[in-house]
Amino acid sequence: EAAKAIHAIDDSFDALVGDLELSTYYYSYRKHSSSNLMRDLKRIPIEAKATIPVKTLQLVLAVFALVIVPLVTFRSVRRNVRMKLIVLLPGAAALFAILIAVFAYAFFGTTPSVRLQSVTILDQTARRALTRGQFAVFSPVSIDGRISFPLDSAFRMRNVGGRAIPHFNVDVSDAQTLQGKWVTPLVVSFFDFERACERSEKLDFRVSPSGEVTVVNLLGAKVVWGQANVGGKMYSFTDIPPGGEAKARKVATKPCTASKKSYYPFTNDRVNCRDWNEALSSAKDSAAKSNIPAGEYIAEVEGSPFFPNPVTRKKTDTSAAGLVYGKFKEAAE
Repeated sequence: EAAKAIHAIDDSFDALVGDLELSTYYYSYRKHSSSNLMRDLKRIPIEAKATIPVKTLQLVLAVFALVIVPLVTFRSVRRNVRMKLIVLLPGAAALFAILIAVFAYAFFGTTPSVRLQSVTILDQTARRALTRGQFAVFSPVSIDGRISFPLDSAFRMRNVGGRAIPHFNVDVSDAQTLQGKWVTPLVVSFFDFERACERSEKLDFRVSPSGEVTVVNLLGAKVVWGQANVGGKMYSFTDIPPGGEAKARKVATKPCTASKKSYYPFTNDRVNCRDWNEALSSAKDSAAKSNIPAGEYIAEVEGSPFFPNPVTRKKTDTSAAGLVYGKFKEAAE
């Protein structure tokens, strides 16, 4: 069965789904967006040694070419053992290659680095979630066949460059697994993704008889901060671990009177998580202006509860963050 297409999670999401696509013919990747390395590194802050130390390598090459080779040649000629050059020079080159390999291992290690960031619209009443985001991968070693996506997601690579499309294949079984040279060692690769699926994660808002609001974190990731419109009043909350709860603080600002959310998180690249700092700034600005309809909330989470780490079967250094725009029971009543 071919890869499952992204499906609309309700009528209000129809216009938001489907700008990413996969070919069903040999599951070959066929669409990618443009990329600029420095811009993407700024927008997707991957924590990795993402550049090769060119100046250091140039210095080592210069030492080999201008010092080692002439020195070996001069000593061989002076001792009248020119025939040994046939052994000495290849031996010196092999030693040099070993030193470069040791240097690369010491500098980069063998553990891939992953940066994963996303924005999720979560309808807790219908248990449906639409997630869009990006991730970056930097690996010192080959990770062919170790990148996979859930079947109910779509993706595209941002920096394909001049590499041949036929080498980008996707094997589909219980997941979409990338086969081929999708990620080149020592080169940062960037991907866009989106996922629409049924999920039961939520923030549970409980109101006591005295009017005190408690937030229970059932999102599966730590809540860094958030703000909600509960009963027409604005409340803020911070630092809630997975499964934990905390009292919300009332915010002394006039709440939004809008009856229906416009789903503005996906209106442009700035808040579509293609630039994490801009997406976070936009969310905080919206919270500061109390631009949150009744029965909805904004929360920043530490982790990625709606899209798993794409690098599987290998230890990674992962940095993950997300924004959740949620609708809870009150809005449906």
